[in-house]
Amino acid sequence: MCTLKVIVVLHALLLQVFLLPTAKAEAHIYACPDSGLTEVTSGESITVYKSAAGSLCALTRVEASDSAFAPVARSYDGYDWERVAGPYRSTLDNITCDDVTLSCSFTVPVAEANQTFVLTKYEYSDDNSLDIKEEAARFFEQCTFGTTSQDVQSAMSAIDSNDGLNLPTYFSNWLYDQVENVPPTLHRALWRGRAMSRTDVPLREGNLNHPCEIGARWRRASFDRRDRLKMMTITKLASGSFAMAVDGHIRTVVPSIQFESDFPFNEAVGDYLLCKVDAPETYEK
Repeated sequence: MCTLKVIVVLHALLLQVFLLPTAKAEAHIYACPDSGLTEVTSGESITVYKSAAGSLCALTRVEASDSAFAPVARSYDGYDWERVAGPYRSTLDNITCDDVTLSCSFTVPVAEANQTFVLTKYEYSDDNSLDIKEEAARFFEQCTFGTTSQDVQSAMSAIDSNDGLNLPTYFSNWLYDQVENVPPTLHRALWRGRAMSRTDVPLREGNLNHPCEIGARWRRASFDRRDRLKMMTITKLASGSFAMAVDGHIRTVVPSIQFESDFPFNEAVGDYLLCKVDAPETYEK
């Protein structure tokens, strides 16, 4: 009986030991460094304080081989940490922020070989310490899809060649020129010019219409790839132009003909074999 009691007591003690709650691992707490880089561990849960007013704190991935940077997350001007455009935009979705501690928590992505993640601090400079090149680069980064060396060089050349021109005036003139004089590069026009595929039969997307109807779209090419190895007949018209026909149907009338192989045409009308046809895939009105 005593032995049984001892076994029961030991069993209860063992259960109590193994059922004790385990301590939850705390996230490492970081602040953006005043200078240099602070490395954070790949794949760990971290807490990072929000940036101060007028500063940017960025988490980036660094490649050891070429020092290339890839953005991960950022906090600027005291705002919450947030995802940024880049390779981790769709995976970094677990950011939680605390307005009391002025910090945010998230999990650092897993790094591959020769990769590290670092925190870096940047501060806005408004003390006239930036030179013309830096000011121009910052302006074009804000106003375009990305600064180019050509844009920066144009601004620097304009300032150097005109003593009465300063950067604010140049920026104002540049914006006016972009709005009033530079033709827009419209996505709709680009898409419409490439959206209609080549077809000779009615489809769900559109029916064939008469060439003379309003809105009719014409092919840029008189021949397509199905004409390859067919015979093309060239005849000279009374106007001096040349008619080019396939299967008895005139495809086009041209003022002159130049063979791709530089073989002289010499107005030799008759039948020719179409050896190769390179036709564009877009239409025009």
